[in-house]
Amino acid sequence: MIRIVLLIIAGLISLYAFAPYNILLCTIIPFLIIFAIEYPKTNKNLFALCLLYGYSYFVIQIYWIFYFLYFVINAGIFVTALAVIFFPLYLALYPAFALFSFHKLKTNFITFNYLVLFPSLWVLFEWIRGFALGGYSWSNIGLVGVNYGFLRGYYPIVGEYGVSWIIISLIAALYLIVARLLGKINISKMAYRLTTIYLAVLVIIGTSLQSIHYTKPYGKVIDVALIQGNIGEGTKWTGSNSLDVYLEAIKNTKADIVMIPETGISQFASTLPYGYLDSLESYAKSNNEALILGMPVIIDKQNNYVNAAIVLTNKGHPYYAKRHLVPYGEYIPAKWILGPLYHLINLPMVGFSPGGDKQPLLIAANQKLAFNICYENGFGSELIEDAKNSTLMVNLSDMVWYGTTIAMDQHLELSRARALENQRYFIQETNTSITAIITPYGEIQSQLPVFRRETLKDSVHGMVGTTPYERFGNWSIIMWCLLITFCTIIYRTTRFGIKHQ
Repeated sequence: MIRIVLLIIAGLISLYAFAPYNILLCTIIPFLIIFAIEYPKTNKNLFALCLLYGYSYFVIQIYWIFYFLYFVINAGIFVTALAVIFFPLYLALYPAFALFSFHKLKTNFITFNYLVLFPSLWVLFEWIRGFALGGYSWSNIGLVGVNYGFLRGYYPIVGEYGVSWIIISLIAALYLIVARLLGKINISKMAYRLTTIYLAVLVIIGTSLQSIHYTKPYGKVIDVALIQGNIGEGTKWTGSNSLDVYLEAIKNTKADIVMIPETGISQFASTLPYGYLDSLESYAKSNNEALILGMPVIIDKQNNYVNAAIVLTNKGHPYYAKRHLVPYGEYIPAKWILGPLYHLINLPMVGFSPGGDKQPLLIAANQKLAFNICYENGFGSELIEDAKNSTLMVNLSDMVWYGTTIAMDQHLELSRARALENQRYFIQETNTSITAIITPYGEIQSQLPVFRRETLKDSVHGMVGTTPYERFGNWSIIMWCLLITFCTIIYRTTRFGIKHQ
């Protein structure tokens, strides 16, 4: 019973490791508990215990889906309950399989098990979760590293998943050191000393890596203006208030680049009041500024449409179309089964089409902009091809769906990781929260208060260059994790190997 309670506690307090809390101990303690408790011998009981931890981890991390479904789109208590129960349960499978695999693959080398094998298995299943069934990459352990200087230097080299590996390995080293001092595990004096050195070296290297700049400034400093419209979800899709808000804001805003959030204009161009877009373009050009709009765009005669970011002041109105759509939010998987359910919850614009994999970068104020929209900022490897050829990164989002829950803070945390991986300014423009500018080194340069109709005006500098992560993506860390796992399986299935440490 005690171990059940401890694992539930470990899962629940993990919430406070992430934004907006950022409590370092809440990253460390859960893994210390995971390492320290005694697990059952039978496969069934072992997996059940691992699943319990995974469920407690995710059910608290994504509590905001209740707010989104029940209060914002009025899905009803039945649909909401199903989502709140089964979505975290699905996500719980990944840490559960990581823990289960660890206990089945453990070797007689204690230090290897904790310092290398466990981080490798954990990251492998984080990575799989990031693309399976559309992918869900929030709540990865590597995200907490954006808050700590000794970890930030690793992002442009090994990315978020690599930082996950390093964090877990560091905590494992701490566990081995403390457990040996308390007499809880039996490792040699040499292994103890090497583990201590290993921990110190990782921290020292990480701290020194902060000073390495893979990118450099390009061109002149430019002024940007991010209009946070603070448009309620109900009025956004049904009224004209948002059109008036953005028209007035654009008319009275001066900067090199002015932008509004994802689907800030929620109507198709053909259904807008006559001359509306022409007026926006005229105001922007009279102020000698590039104007970027978030709005849906019809792409063919069948009236398929995309979620787009448009440079209205450029000839032909070029746009970026969102590639990685939100499953169940922007498109319907297994529509023949789930379609009727969506008629019950009346979710607007759920039929988006994905944009192409290779889209040209958009140019504004002599800068090459690499766009991502909303949920896409969670998929680092999908952004690097555009990012390495760009000078600025831009995310347009509408987080009004999640109210004042921590979803907005978690979303900003993802953007900070992307800024670090690519060492470029990352502009995050939202409808309600959190509109911010992030430096190439993951620091928040400026941000607006949440749920306020304001404009963030600040300066950014384009950057050029290529980080190691942009060259190799996730493959360096994933190949390492696969190699460790494969070698461990081979070792376990042979009669070779040293019996004692």
